Amino acid sequence: MPHESLSAAAPPAANLGYEPKDASPRVIAITVAILGGGIFMTLAVCAWLYLASSSQTGAAGPRQTSFAEGWREKTGIEQDQEALRREVEAHLNSYGWIDNSKRRVRIPIDRAMEQMAREGAAKTKPTEAAEGRR
Repeated sequence: MPHESLSAAAPPAANLGYEPKDASPRVIAITVAILGGGIFMTLAVCAWLYLASSSQTGAAGPRQTSFAEGWREKTGIEQDQEALRREVEAHLNSYGWIDNSKRRVRIPIDRAMEQMAREGAAKTKPTEAAEGRR
């Protein structure tokens, strides 16, 4: 059998439970040196970035923040949202032309709701209003 001839030619391996050859001290030293150098370079770059960013604040120190508006400053999106809300409020609560050639105007929303309520109440008969309440 060919299988038996191969196993007979190879020396029997001892089952030691560990590798028979130890790691080379030179490889271990090189690995430790590379890792240590990488850590040192990382810390050096972090320190340099920290010092470079802190020198940009100037002699006055960091910018002072007012807490009158709240605990944090508003972002650009929040500022845009507030500006849009103010614009919509002004549009809903003011008079203006929608189409001057067709003589169409815009009136404040409160006035428009009052007018619609009056016109709706005038169009419904008293019996219809009483039936709607039941």
